[in-house]
Amino acid sequence: MRRRPVRREVPLRLRRRLRQERGLRLPPLPDIGICTKTCAAPRDCPPGPQWTCDDGGDGKVCTCAPTGAETCDGADDDCNGIVDDRAPCPANQVCTDGACSCRFTVCDTECVNTAADHDHCGGCDKSCQPLETCCAASCTDLEDDPGNCGTCGHNCDGGACVAGLCQPVLLATDPAASHPRAIALSGSYVYFAHENGIDRVPKDGGVAADGGLLLEALWSGSSIPRAMAIDSTTIYWTSETPGTLFAMPLAGGLPTSLATGDSLLGLALDVPTVYFVDWGIGQIDSVATAGGAKSILGTDAPGNVYMCAVSGDELFYTTYGTVAKISTFGGFPDELAIGQSNAYAIAVDQTSAYWSDDDGVYRIPKDGGVAMQLSAELGVRAIAVDGMNLYWTNQSGAIRRVPVAGGVVETLVEGQDSPEALAVDATSVYWTNLNDATIWKVAK
Repeated sequence: MRRRPVRREVPLRLRRRLRQERGLRLPPLPDIGICTKTCAAPRDCPPGPQWTCDDGGDGKVCTCAPTGAETCDGADDDCNGIVDDRAPCPANQVCTDGACSCRFTVCDTECVNTAADHDHCGGCDKSCQPLETCCAASCTDLEDDPGNCGTCGHNCDGGACVAGLCQPVLLATDPAASHPRAIALSGSYVYFAHENGIDRVPKDGGVAADGGLLLEALWSGSSIPRAMAIDSTTIYWTSETPGTLFAMPLAGGLPTSLATGDSLLGLALDVPTVYFVDWGIGQIDSVATAGGAKSILGTDAPGNVYMCAVSGDELFYTTYGTVAKISTFGGFPDELAIGQSNAYAIAVDQTSAYWSDDDGVYRIPKDGGVAMQLSAELGVRAIAVDGMNLYWTNQSGAIRRVPVAGGVVETLVEGQDSPEALAVDATSVYWTNLNDATIWKVAK
């Protein structure tokens, strides 16, 4: 018996798509509050043999007789108005013009991706060895390939690959440096501040003419640096002793004093303003990058305010027992988390604020809410976030990370000599070692 065609309404969610793809007009039917398609001939209906232009009682309308789930056959089997919509095909094949076709290479009647297939790597019947993996059409060992370390495409950024893990790269050893406590990245350079000056080294490292590591001393002078930030032309850093906010050209030169205080710690840059923490008197200040009088944003008990980070028109900061934020225009602070045990390092991204205290590392929405402990690790010194992961240095000598949504903590490096300051870019993690005055990186 011939199946009787049924009238099918075009779903509302497809209305715009149909208009865009086929220029269909889909006027509403006031009596039933849905949309359908009027027609004068079959050409006015969606393509496919299931659709016909029939008398619907109130004029001719498009009707469809569904035949089941969508298959790759050049027909609109499920009558949703789109031919072969998401029709399934075998692995590595796509539905094109009503038939599944191989989008890679046919080897012995099998459709294979020769860029990733173990038995057809780079071409049909080019098989990799049992312990090898096909990466970008080449057979390789993920255990020791620095361009495919642990997984295809994971580049060690200049480091070796051992047992599927990228190894750290020594960028600088400065005999004149003492206790590098601050680090920042700009362009192709890593900048760091130590108690005897400011240096920089290329991100890629390298060897100087005398056989030593490439290192450029930008300024020699005495300070106890605590935080550093960089814009397109200038390096800024806070000094605990003397209590000064310094500024210096990227290429080096004589630093100038933008502001002074008792004992400066945290620093955050949002051009044209620099925000900084005067730990000695418990004050949060700001000053223009061009210089001028400093402004007081907020106050707390002396010795009770530590580090800060800026996001939009809000400045986030840590105190001994709280994580708080305050408008960059001033006003009253808003406490995000209380009852902390010596909250110290802080970082922010688009949605959250992150901090460390004596009990681990945490995350909380920037607008407030419930805090989440990401790790219970003790001894965290500095943190950095890249939108995907939170990274930190640990006094025990490790560099670790954890997904910002929570999950398994991963150790990137161990055995470092008191890692301190930390920075990240798109490919690598950079840090200073406090005791041996070395600068390192490791691929993410």
